[in-house]
Amino acid sequence: MRLSFITLALVSTLVLAAPQVEEKGDDTVQLCATHASSEDYKLAERAVAKALEMEKNSEKAILKAQLKTLGNIKNAKEDSDRIIKNSKSLGVEEYDEYDVDDLTEEDSLKTRPVPTAKSTSSSSKYEGDSNEDEEKPAIPIVRVFFNIVMANRTFEGGNIPDQMILRQMIVLNDNYRGSGLTFKLAGVTRILNLDWFTNVGFDTPQEDAMKRRLHRGDATTLNVYTVGFVTTPGLLGYATFPWSYKDDSLNDGVVLLFKSLPGGGLLNYNLGRTLVHEVGHWLGLFHTFEGGCFGIGDGVADTPPEAKPAVGCPVGRDTCRSAGVDPIHNYMDYTFDACQNQFTRGQIRRARQISSIYRGL
Repeated sequence: MRLSFITLALVSTLVLAAPQVEEKGDDTVQLCATHASSEDYKLAERAVAKALEMEKNSEKAILKAQLKTLGNIKNAKEDSDRIIKNSKSLGVEEYDEYDVDDLTEEDSLKTRPVPTAKSTSSSSKYEGDSNEDEEKPAIPIVRVFFNIVMANRTFEGGNIPDQMILRQMIVLNDNYRGSGLTFKLAGVTRILNLDWFTNVGFDTPQEDAMKRRLHRGDATTLNVYTVGFVTTPGLLGYATFPWSYKDDSLNDGVVLLFKSLPGGGLLNYNLGRTLVHEVGHWLGLFHTFEGGCFGIGDGVADTPPEAKPAVGCPVGRDTCRSAGVDPIHNYMDYTFDACQNQFTRGQIRRARQISSIYRGL
């Protein structure tokens, strides 16, 4: 039996789907998935709608500011002309003259963007605002805590070396390049606990005890827990959706099989893409195959619908009649790590909208 990308995007309102099995010759690839409930869809769409309204209001505020700037420009030119005229009439030979272009409203909107406002937060959530005279865009920083749960101090017992964690952070930032998010390693905790290493899984007493002992930070902080999933073989990871944070903040985060990190030795799933996938859920994304060929699917317009998860790297696979082949290269599918290389613009936009509402990112 080959291991597959088995992921669970979990919150309290999710309904566990029956395991799906795909036959491939003499091998059987087991695919276990947790699909979003109707309530999850509602919460996601509510966040998107609220984010869009906020963007609309922001655009109105920008337009208002630009029109005000235009008015100030015209008034400044009139004042300049008046000063020049008065200076000449009084016989003043030297005076300060400054030229202000008489811009139209359209020209002003094109050439004079309103600077990005700085964050007033005192936390380390944003960077790049030390110079008061220099306007810089606010960059959301996601602080990441790795919680390494070990059966013993060997690698097979879950003792991941620091270098592997650093490589995972590089992969995470590289794969989310262009998203406007930056992930920063904030700390590593190592703990010996054979029970947790062996038995942690979704909604188990061990998971609850582990998270309540180790969880740090707030909704903007990513807690990653690495375990062995000994009693749930084949499972690679699961995550919480952002809207579940307010109901159970200590449960928030991602749980991973320790061998799925870069260099972890898990065949076909050791390039670090498991965490990339699970962080997608943590930011509010669904699987690309969510809902199959019908309905609203993953809620993203530029990810073609997909009837079921893809395994391996089946180039050209097309399981739905609608336009576009299956998005097998997408991080939110189940293909091999080496096959995955993209988020779509729609996914990035949706993740930012949802995480801005529920996580304040």
